[in-house]
Amino acid sequence: MTDGTAPAIAPDAAMATAISDDDGATNLSRVSGAPFARSQYNRSVFSALLKARAKVGGSKVCIIDADGRELTYDQLVQGAFALGNALKTGTKKGEKVAILLPTGAGAAIAFFALQAYGRIPAMLNFTAGPRALKAACRAAQATTVIT
Repeated sequence: MTDGTAPAIAPDAAMATAISDDDGATNLSRVSGAPFARSQYNRSVFSALLKARAKVGGSKVCIIDADGRELTYDQLVQGAFALGNALKTGTKKGEKVAILLPTGAGAAIAFFALQAYGRIPAMLNFTAGPRALKAACRAAQATTVIT
């Protein structure tokens, strides 16, 4: 565009829409090639977790946190379903929910718990301080915080 602004296009539309240079000659398939054509950009992170679990096996360790706690795919998925089932009572599908937990297995379980039940997780940095946390919640449009 001549004014330096980008057109407003929804992310999915942007992925599917051809991009062009000033001459209109470049299209998305020429820029990204075959890898983009095989991508599954519209798949959720939780569905990718389930696919990885099926591929490598549920007993395979997928997370080792800073405390040395190991979680297998089965444990992560089971924890996500258990916590997600509890969290769905106080939240709605499609709701943005902030997670304020130290980096570790618990934060990963909370992230996937929200995804498993159609909530949108917004990770917060617990070291950021109150003003930054409030600003992050406003930016994410999250009204519920899991701590």
